[in-house]
Amino acid sequence: MIIACNLAFSFVEKPSFKMYTALYTPLATLPSPDTVRVRLTSMFGAAVSKLINHFKSNNSLLSFCLDGWTSRNCLGFIGITCHWIDATFKPRNVLLTMTKIDITTSDGKHSGLNIADAFFIAMTLQRYCITDRCLATISDNASNNFTFSKSLKEILDARKLPYKGLESHIGCTAHIVNLVVQEFIKGLEACTVLSKLHGIAVAIRGSPQRRESYKFDYIPFGNKDRIKLPKMIVVTRWNSQYLVLERALAIRATLERVFTQKEYAEYALGKDEWELARTLFEVLQPFYRVTLEVSHANANLSIAQQINRGGVHAYNSCGRFIDLESNSFLCGRFGN
Repeated sequence: MIIACNLAFSFVEKPSFKMYTALYTPLATLPSPDTVRVRLTSMFGAAVSKLINHFKSNNSLLSFCLDGWTSRNCLGFIGITCHWIDATFKPRNVLLTMTKIDITTSDGKHSGLNIADAFFIAMTLQRYCITDRCLATISDNASNNFTFSKSLKEILDARKLPYKGLESHIGCTAHIVNLVVQEFIKGLEACTVLSKLHGIAVAIRGSPQRRESYKFDYIPFGNKDRIKLPKMIVVTRWNSQYLVLERALAIRATLERVFTQKEYAEYALGKDEWELARTLFEVLQPFYRVTLEVSHANANLSIAQQINRGGVHAYNSCGRFIDLESNSFLCGRFGN
């Protein structure tokens, strides 16, 4: 629970936690924070030893997915997952490490060089002995990750370890799909519809009073829409526009009642705009499904055919309102 819920080791000393534990096991003796730390460290060491032994008994090449982020206390971290095929030809994966990125240099927290250093150190200091088995690295398509690939090649070349740099680096398919969707949406008149739906979500969610009014003034008692607030667009969240449209269409009747109020009139959607929202929702749906398919842990090349089918379906859907040969929009429904 300490790890799963991202709790401090000192959580076990909280009076409320002690009271909760006493309700179920009055005679239980809770460990101290230091004991929790020692036990978790021991469990981690045992897991590392088990993984080292597995790697020693399996000569499969390894692929690594990595992502960097900044914690709430402004520390740079990189997470690395390892993927391989075991002796029984089953796909395996494991979280290899979450390590702090060295920021003592002037390159910046998430520079390609610092990520490469953190990646190499994570593979060596944890004693996995796998620095000569790197088949490929996978990351999103930020420019620093391509610098990372070049820097990692230099680090491994200096130690005469195999890695082909950019030839061995793969951009995240889900990230590519969502970059395509973002560029597609930018040129559409549907952006106005999305802006309105985002606006009404911000207006309702931004005030406790408006939330309560939404639930009790516009939704009949017992209606399942009570638990469904309109969603906001989150730029960094994949498929965010699709999810906004999905929710809006699901609660359309409720939103239309909300739009009758003067304070929400600026966000009201007309009949044509609702039709536009429905069309865009259908166009984006294949991209959403492709993202889900390639995002699970055991995604591999065997799903390429499904991805192609999804792309063809999305392309054909676009053809309903876009002239694909001239790349121009039909009937003036979308902006240039």
